[in-house]
Amino acid sequence: MNTAAPGTESTPQAQQHLTPGSTLARHLHGPAYLALVVEGSYWEANGAGRRQLRAGDVAVHGPYGAHCNQVGGAGAVVLNLAVQGPLADAYGRIDDVDSLVRAAAQQGPEAGALALALLLPLPPLVSDWPDQLALDMAADPQLCLGDWALRQGLAPETVSRGFRRLYGATPKRVRFEQRTRLALVALLGGAGAPLVELALEAGFADQASMNHAIRALTGASPQALRRQSSADKTAGRGAAIVAA
Repeated sequence: MNTAAPGTESTPQAQQHLTPGSTLARHLHGPAYLALVVEGSYWEANGAGRRQLRAGDVAVHGPYGAHCNQVGGAGAVVLNLAVQGPLADAYGRIDDVDSLVRAAAQQGPEAGALALALLLPLPPLVSDWPDQLALDMAADPQLCLGDWALRQGLAPETVSRGFRRLYGATPKRVRFEQRTRLALVALLGGAGAPLVELALEAGFADQASMNHAIRALTGASPQALRRQSSADKTAGRGAAIVAA
C-alpha cells in the first residue's frame, strides 16, 4: 500500500545528486528505504540522532519517518534503495559500496534486501542534549518532555527551540510522530486487537485521537490500513508499513 498524507514524499530516485552546501528542510517519506552514500558527505538528523555520513555510510529510514540534511561542500551522491521489514530509523555502514552499486543496477528492487544483509549497524552518537532527547523519544514515545527538561536542568522553552534548530521540528512534533508510528506497527503487525486497545497502548488518550493522528500521518484511516494490510498479507506482499 502506498498511501500517504499530503506533503509526504515517496522514496527518492535511485541515484540522487545532492548540491554542494545545500540544505534539505525536514521532510517525511512514506515507504521505508536505505540511503547509501556513494560519494561526498552530508549531515542527517532523524529519529536515530544526528550523524555526518560519508562514503559507505547508510541512513536507514523507517516507514513514515522524517529527517533533515545539510550537504557538505563537495556535494554527495546517494543510492536510495526501497526495503521492507521491521525497520526503525538507524545508521549503518556497508564496506563494499561498489559491489552494491553494481547489484542495484543489475537487480533493481531486490538490491534493498542485499543491502540489509550487508549492513553493519553504527552506534548512536550524542554530541549534545538534543541528540540525547531524540534517542530518548525513540525509546519512549510517551516521554514527558517537561520532566525530561527538568532532569537536564533546562527550561522547556530552551528544549523546544534548541531541538528544533538541529532537528527541524519541535520535540512535541517528533514525539507525536514516534507515537503514531508505534500505533501503526501494532495496527498492521498484530492479530486484530481492538483499535481502542491499540490506542491506549501507544499512549493516546482514546481511539479518536489515534485515528486522527494516523490519518494525519498516512492519509488513511486505521480501518482502511488494516484492511489493505490484510489483503497484502493474503497476496503474499507483506505490509507496506512495518515498523517504526
